[in-house]
Amino acid sequence: MDDASSTVDAKPAGKSSPYVGPRPFRAGDLFYGREDELTGLLDKLLPGGVTLLHSPSGAGKTSLIQASVVPELSKLDFQICGTTAPRFSALRVNLPPPEELRVANRYVFSVVNGLVGHLVDRQEAASMTIEDALVRFAEEADPECRQMIMLDQLEEVLRLDPVDIEGQKEFFIQLGMCLRRGRRWALLAMREDYIGGLARFKRYFPNELRTTYRLDFLNAEAATAAVQRPAAERGVTFAGDAVRQLIADLGPGRGDDIGGGDAGDSALNPPYVEPFLLQVVCDSLWRKLSKKPDFTTIDVGDLARVRPYDKILSDYYRGVLRDAVGKDRDAERSLRGWIGEHLISERTTRRPTRSLPAVNIREAAMRALSEGYLIRDDPRPGGTWWELSHDMLVQPIVQDNDSWRLSNLAPWQVIFEAWQSTGSRKFLLRGAELQEVRSLAREGKLSGPEKAFLDESRRVVADESRLARLEGQLGRSRVGFRISFALNVLLLFLIFFLLWKGW
Repeated sequence: MDDASSTVDAKPAGKSSPYVGPRPFRAGDLFYGREDELTGLLDKLLPGGVTLLHSPSGAGKTSLIQASVVPELSKLDFQICGTTAPRFSALRVNLPPPEELRVANRYVFSVVNGLVGHLVDRQEAASMTIEDALVRFAEEADPECRQMIMLDQLEEVLRLDPVDIEGQKEFFIQLGMCLRRGRRWALLAMREDYIGGLARFKRYFPNELRTTYRLDFLNAEAATAAVQRPAAERGVTFAGDAVRQLIADLGPGRGDDIGGGDAGDSALNPPYVEPFLLQVVCDSLWRKLSKKPDFTTIDVGDLARVRPYDKILSDYYRGVLRDAVGKDRDAERSLRGWIGEHLISERTTRRPTRSLPAVNIREAAMRALSEGYLIRDDPRPGGTWWELSHDMLVQPIVQDNDSWRLSNLAPWQVIFEAWQSTGSRKFLLRGAELQEVRSLAREGKLSGPEKAFLDESRRVVADESRLARLEGQLGRSRVGFRISFALNVLLLFLIFFLLWKGW
């Protein structure tokens, strides 16, 4: 694990980070450490026809496809069947069906739209099969060319609507039939924890998906290359002991999140590192150190600047938001709300959206979120879709949004947001909070939704007050009735007693 500066020609250090941070690698990025995986995958893919690439979340399937597999297959004269505008990405099935069109199968429509959405109108795309789209896509190159279908995050077929078995079945039938034609290959990528859900559909594929390749996390050697060689490309030496300590820190258990450790200890040589975390940490470290005028080395002491690592994603999220809105707390609140409600599902998974945040600086904010790689755009016919750049951002964002609300919002605002998301009467204003918001309303400090919240709170409180008065009156009536009844019973008892005594 020697320093890589001797093996890579040094170039003048620049301000731009050589690490991609939270987004996947693309063709042309400084992508190191996956050379063996590229060879192994191609050895499976080229003879096998259809290969299932699977890995744990965060292992870097999309990066391997975009930065290594696609450029290599292009050299072999394959027509890569994916989304090509504005840049290449593998096909996905996550496009929600448009409300204005009748779509027979949402997964088929998503793939068709990714392939030929820039060539045909939406109405025609809605009626096309995957075979139709592949034929049309081939017309843009050579109809006799070899086609390589690239489909990423295949697990979305299974998880977007888990009970839609018939829709899933139709999609896999169409995909399998396409692959029974000559001169077609396919690379299907998915998270390995969903592989079991494919069992019922394997029979529709020509090889029943027997050809598989598992992409693991980075081992120590590969992680070292991924850390040192990009830095060396910028003329910066990432010291060997710093790399070893960083790899140990980010290995299983995150052992160094709370303190130091002996970098020479053999226990600090874990079997793997998550590429996503490695890139985020290295990118954050680079951005902090590149502000120094004499930035030519990264030493083990510099790692303190990005510890504790378990907070690095939350820190990154907050930093991108600051770049987007500055110190405008209302705009930050709107952006956090948009991200939490539209980009994250109720099941705490990523989901795409065409909606935009309700902020005055919308264009600048979206550009900052995109340039910070927090979100990525997916331009398609009918509009651009937006989604978070990685699954591993979901939980840190949810947690940071909750923490921010408690620290920055008045109690009534927290209640308001809970009411907005649930509609439950238990989250309406009462008592001191209601009086506070009434005062803000008189001062014209409430938004439209907040005014609606206040009106609903007033109505319910008024209803509850009327009900309380009625219950009070009924209670008093019951007490009076009971007293009257008791006196009458006592009087009757007295009369019977006097009659019994003969008075």
